[in-house]
Amino acid sequence: MKQCEKLPENYQESKQINLENKKLSRGLTLCSAAIGIIIYVHALLTRGYLLLDMPKWMVIPIFAAIFLYSLLHEGLHGVVMKLLGTKKVTYTFGWKFSSARSDDYYSKTGQLLVLLAPVVICALLFILLQNAVSDMWCWVFVFLHIRNFAGAVGDIYATIILAPMPSNSMVQDNGLCLKIYQPTAN
Repeated sequence: MKQCEKLPENYQESKQINLENKKLSRGLTLCSAAIGIIIYVHALLTRGYLLLDMPKWMVIPIFAAIFLYSLLHEGLHGVVMKLLGTKKVTYTFGWKFSSARSDDYYSKTGQLLVLLAPVVICALLFILLQNAVSDMWCWVFVFLHIRNFAGAVGDIYATIILAPMPSNSMVQDNGLCLKIYQPTAN
């Protein structure tokens, strides 16, 4: 489950997930929007507090929380990489994509942990907090919940592709392109 700095011998690339691919990127953006709408409607129906009833100044904590969330999400990826033995994690933050990356190779299980840690941990945290605060403050966590799933749609897509791969697969993720390697037949 640990990482390794060098790809083991007799492995070759078998699949690549490139988030810079325009068709894939558009599809993931549409999924993000759909997820956001579903979470928003759910919150509206369960809380009954209209977003329009929210004081205008609430926009400030919402946007601040969304910005800080990006740091938390990528930080959690980095923490899991470090726990798996990575020595150096590099972070990039941008308007379209943010990422935590390493040049290391991870086992399938290790990479699944790296991919899913932020979305799972943050989803549980935001659901708890969303239900623990007043209706007005609930919207901060609703938007964080939307940002969590919308921002993790690439991680979720990579998980769906990686999960059925053989257990001895190795993975390298440079932030925008995830490469999956399989052992070659001898």
